[in-house]
Amino acid sequence: MTELIMNGKLPPPVRRSDGVIVPFNKELIVRSLLRETRLVEELYNERPLTEEEARTIAEEVQDEILGMRLKMLSGPLIREIVNVKLLEHGFTQHRNVYTRVGMPLYEVYKIDNSDGYESRENANLQPNPETFHKKKADFLSKESYLLMIPSHIADAHLRGDIHIHDLEYWGTRPFCIDGSTLIPAVWGDRHQMIRPDEMDFSDDAYLPRDLKVLTPKGYRSVLKVTRRRIGADQLLKIQTSSGKSIKVTGEHRIPIQGDDGVKIVRADSISEGDVLMPLGEDPSLRGKPIHSLNLLQELITRVPVELLEKVYVRGAGKIFARLHAEGRSYAAISRELGVAHHKHWYARGIMPIRIFHDLCRRFDISDLQGVRLGVAGSEEDLPIDLPLTEPLMRLLGYFVSEGNYSVDQERGYNLAITENHQSGVVIADAHSALNCYATRSGGGWVKNGMRWVPATSNRAMQVHFGGKLAWLLFRYVFGITENSGDRHLPWIVWHLDDDLLREFLSALFTGGGSVYCQPDKSDCVVDYATSSESLRQELSILLTSLGMSPYIQELHSGEDLTVLYHIRLSGAANIRAFSRYVHFNDGRQVHIGSFLSSVQEIRNDPSPERVTNISVVGSADPYVYDIFLDGDGSEESHAFYASDGILIHNCQDWDLRYFFHYGLMPDGTGTHTSVAGPAKHAEVAILHAAKVLGAAQTNFAGGQGFFNFTVFMAPYLKGFDSKKLHQTAQMFLYEMTQLYVARGGQPVFSSIQIESGVPKVWQDAPVVSHGKKWSDLRYGDLEDTVHAFAVALLEEYLKGDAMGKMFNFPKPEVVQRVRYWNDKEFEDVMLKAAELSAKFGSTYYDNMIPAYRGGEDGVSCFQCCAYSFSEDGKSENFQKKVMFEDGAHFSMGGMQVITVNLPRVAYKSGRDDTKLIEVLKSTMDVAKDALMLKKETIKRQFERGLIPFASQRPRGAPPAVDIDNLSLTIGFVGMNELVEHMTEYEIHEDPSAQKLALKVLIEMDKIRKSYSEETGEKFSIARTPAESAAQRFAVADLIHYPKFARELVKGDLENAISMLNETKDIPVYYSNGAHVNVSAQIPLDQRLQIEQRFFPILKGGDIFHVWLGEANPDPEALMKLNMRLARESWVGYWSHTKDITVCRDCGYVGGGLNSSCPTCGSVSVKNYSRITGYYQDVSSWNAAKRQELKERYRVRLS
Repeated sequence: MTELIMNGKLPPPVRRSDGVIVPFNKELIVRSLLRETRLVEELYNERPLTEEEARTIAEEVQDEILGMRLKMLSGPLIREIVNVKLLEHGFTQHRNVYTRVGMPLYEVYKIDNSDGYESRENANLQPNPETFHKKKADFLSKESYLLMIPSHIADAHLRGDIHIHDLEYWGTRPFCIDGSTLIPAVWGDRHQMIRPDEMDFSDDAYLPRDLKVLTPKGYRSVLKVTRRRIGADQLLKIQTSSGKSIKVTGEHRIPIQGDDGVKIVRADSISEGDVLMPLGEDPSLRGKPIHSLNLLQELITRVPVELLEKVYVRGAGKIFARLHAEGRSYAAISRELGVAHHKHWYARGIMPIRIFHDLCRRFDISDLQGVRLGVAGSEEDLPIDLPLTEPLMRLLGYFVSEGNYSVDQERGYNLAITENHQSGVVIADAHSALNCYATRSGGGWVKNGMRWVPATSNRAMQVHFGGKLAWLLFRYVFGITENSGDRHLPWIVWHLDDDLLREFLSALFTGGGSVYCQPDKSDCVVDYATSSESLRQELSILLTSLGMSPYIQELHSGEDLTVLYHIRLSGAANIRAFSRYVHFNDGRQVHIGSFLSSVQEIRNDPSPERVTNISVVGSADPYVYDIFLDGDGSEESHAFYASDGILIHNCQDWDLRYFFHYGLMPDGTGTHTSVAGPAKHAEVAILHAAKVLGAAQTNFAGGQGFFNFTVFMAPYLKGFDSKKLHQTAQMFLYEMTQLYVARGGQPVFSSIQIESGVPKVWQDAPVVSHGKKWSDLRYGDLEDTVHAFAVALLEEYLKGDAMGKMFNFPKPEVVQRVRYWNDKEFEDVMLKAAELSAKFGSTYYDNMIPAYRGGEDGVSCFQCCAYSFSEDGKSENFQKKVMFEDGAHFSMGGMQVITVNLPRVAYKSGRDDTKLIEVLKSTMDVAKDALMLKKETIKRQFERGLIPFASQRPRGAPPAVDIDNLSLTIGFVGMNELVEHMTEYEIHEDPSAQKLALKVLIEMDKIRKSYSEETGEKFSIARTPAESAAQRFAVADLIHYPKFARELVKGDLENAISMLNETKDIPVYYSNGAHVNVSAQIPLDQRLQIEQRFFPILKGGDIFHVWLGEANPDPEALMKLNMRLARESWVGYWSHTKDITVCRDCGYVGGGLNSSCPTCGSVSVKNYSRITGYYQDVSSWNAAKRQELKERYRVRLS
């Protein structure tokens, strides 16, 4: 059996993922394809595979496996082969759902060792085994979802612009190139030129197998080729001093040579005189020489099936006899091949080519000596192993230059070459190379000549030769098209040795070239003319790679302005290089010889490739194309990048009354965990509250919290003295910071809203606690308890933990209301909040006073790192929720957050304000599509019970979460850099910058409103935390928009650039949201006046940071600032950030970022500060946030 397997006659056994070894069974492939591709209906609204299609795929997979001759197979390997076949058949979406997701072992190793970019993406994650498991699971999840979501959304997350290194063939990842652009490539093992518009797209993405393109560092693998539609006149044609040109979109980036080295700029910012970087002499363009072709394989692979019907092999009798001698009858051979038996095949040693190909594969026949190929009814044939000879290469050169086809299935298959006094040579070459007939016709005298030199010569003759086999060889194997305007160099040219290449080029130039010499001026010009833009590009590249410097000229003629391209070589160095590879096969060679013998070569440095003309042109192709290379960043993809940077979070705020009325089911169903009835005691209520947030982390990705925490807890605390209140508060804080079970081993990212009293909207609402709704007890009756519990909580926060360190979570959100400042009885809460800010910086201030926050008439809160959620008092069912009628309650949170890269929007706008809004709208449209898809997905999961904690309905209650009430949030990063790019001023530097920022935000809000009106969903605009996104966008733009990004990104640019090739965790960032540059040295009042204006628009959330410069700020001063911010500004949310040092040896806790302990001198210290919207150890921050920490402009209030 082993011998059969190794001979490719039997597939090897399969080692399954569960460790069991089983025989290979292609039926299992069929079944899995039919089952798994049903998913395309749900994800992409496409039909699954039919059984016939699945069987075709399975057959091809089996054939592929037999050819690999492996000893053992694995399930993943089989799946990879199936996926390749799916792509080859154009089933791109089916491949998406059939593929496996995974990660390289190297990346797994780095995660397990807390190394690499992922290790600092979230500063709240401690390196531990659970964290490592989470990060690996995250990787797989991200990869899965990028496959499942529509490509335009996934690409928006990952897509980045591509830079190209050379003019006529653009190197690594060309962005938005014209489809006719030729690119040097290696496909499989063949060097060739590829055109994106000739690739087999089934949708807007094509995943080639084993394709590489040339870069300055050699050939690199292509991951995918994508296309997008383009309107009329949206391409730029850039021409250079040597006549080279490229057609690209305006946003395409092109390297240019500057005084300080290479710069990469947008095509629409290139000017005449800029120096581009062309390809030089490069032998790597040519592949390993090929000296013969396997015509059997070439014809089967390249020729349409129907054209091979009458093509037969001849001389196969010895092969048939050998199979017969092994004990097989001829009839049995036919049966095994699955074809009708024809005795005369075996008797005469002939067989149809496709059947013979199957026979060779099935019986492992490789020795084809003596076998030839012919066509039924014709005596002419060719050896199956066709030698590449000098006559064949000359014939090929003449045909590319001056050949055409005359094909009529009734009258025959003719090839014709219009030659220049070479008819005798052509006829001889046709007989020698193709074993076919050849005749000539024509003749006479005509006037002709080269441009300015008229001459009289004998009329060119035509040589007719060929037959069907020659036609198939030239048309399909060599790929020479019928239309001379579409001609390419045959792929085989890139695999010829120097001798054969010389014969090809010599015939090509003899047929289509000319020579003009002026001995008196010591000048000689060689010219080749073609109407094919592709041939012009290929020949220019080939000659350049051989050490020549061609000049390209476009001449237009006729009413339709037909273009004729001239490729010219002049000067001694060029002509000498030309003569090494080309000679004219007629008298013109004498002129070249005379010229070279009469001139002395002067070595000159090549002239710089300067841009001479830039024009706007149309495209015959409705698409432009991207090529994505392995290792070049990722849409992002593009993140790549990504791209328009899209980040995903979601958050939730909980109504405690729900659990105080119905009890607690941590798993949402009561199946896997015990079910607790409603809490009857304060301690149990506290434990339930902590467990609610812990359990919710299994269903939600973002921060969790309780609005109205002090109000809803009050019924359990009524009558408690100060000691018991403090004990209860302490218990809750320790529970939340020691509940180390959230995603990947971290404390629950949590917040609590601390009210000093009972808000107006809750004064008359019935208390819900102890499992019931009280008819005779209102929350307004518990104001004293609410107040006392608020004080107790803040005092426990002030104490810190047993080491004197702060409680990072839950974040205390201290509500600001008019009466809390006007009524002296609440002054203690306001002062305690300021003291907590002065000691630890922990307090967040939730300002309900500005009118846009809803004042006393609604319910509102901030969550996560400053997302704002609210419900207007005028909204439907608002009063029912306040009164808890039939379990109706508030469910405020975010379904999803998508973050937009605003600097990228500015770069794409070309500094045009109108275009800026257009690009902004198109980017937000992608965000909207993603948000609506998320809503649809979550709703489906919710209805299926797959988000059990959120969808729980104890005792017939309404679901814990009303998913229809969750917000769809579009966030943004880099408003400061957007206005800086557009106006040349940062936000704080000029009123025009602030005016533009407001204009952009107002436009964003208008777009948001249009989305809400269109869909009926709750869309909001927010400044997102962007802990990693502010860095990710900056890094992406340094790679893909370096000209602009280098001017705008904040941080340590010099070090960042040096690190960029090694890691993406580099010390650069964009300003978050609409914030002023953190390093701007302006008074606090000035920053306040600027940033407060954005809060009323950003109803989805924003934060005002006060970076404190004092080690021990004055609480009274902070309290006065808080009062002014609350009463006199539009700021809805703020915090005071104090940098802190904690000594792990002596327990010292104090202000400042010290490298050693001020008390004991120990270097075993930890520094803490606020990252986006929470406190964490600085050593766990990413490089960008650590750099931002260094650059913060801190203020002193005393």
